[in-house]
Amino acid sequence: MIAKLQPTDPDAAACAQPSSLGQHVSEVRPPFQIVIAILVVCVVAMAVAAGRGSETATASAAACAASLLIGAGVLTNLATWRASPTAQTPPVNAAIALQRSTVLTALAYAWGSLALFTIYLGTPLSWQHGWQYASVMAIIAVGHVVFLRHLAAQPTPVAVSRATKRAVMLACLQGTATVVAMVWLVMSGKLGTLRDDWAANTVFLAGGTALAVLSAIIVVTHIIAERRR
Repeated sequence: MIAKLQPTDPDAAACAQPSSLGQHVSEVRPPFQIVIAILVVCVVAMAVAAGRGSETATASAAACAASLLIGAGVLTNLATWRASPTAQTPPVNAAIALQRSTVLTALAYAWGSLALFTIYLGTPLSWQHGWQYASVMAIIAVGHVVFLRHLAAQPTPVAVSRATKRAVMLACLQGTATVVAMVWLVMSGKLGTLRDDWAANTVFLAGGTALAVLSAIIVVTHIIAERRR
């Protein structure tokens, strides 16, 4: 009689049963609910400050949100970075690290979208492109969620590995494009504008900083995971 083999390695079990989006949301550090609550508070603070014309206070609240997202990215990936150099990390673990960071990337876009909608629909500030940029950011945030579900639904570790590598390449391109856009924003002098789009520029700079660092975190974590295969 041949006994039915059961996977005893948790990594093998993870390969056989792709992780859900909810699981990776719960693995974000600090806790996902706390991150969202603080981001919402930052948006409210930005709207109040922008409504009063306080660029410094608006920028401070935006910087707080960006710092939170970056800090969460570091804390969420810290265990992977500190793992023993001799530890074997199969492709699915690289995917898990990617999923966790992608959750934060989606949050960065969602935060930017919510900030722009709140500022330009809920305060005296007026900018005709505010809702357009906010809508694009919301769509990109949803796109990240769709990708997370797609990655979790991959049937085999090989498919997971390929999807992960493609996503890391896109993250690298995203980070590079974000840095170029921020350099252009600073060099163009738009941060000193007297028009009402100054608040949007603040969102772009803070959000861009968070996205650039999160993209770098995704790439670095993937390299570390791949070297341990």
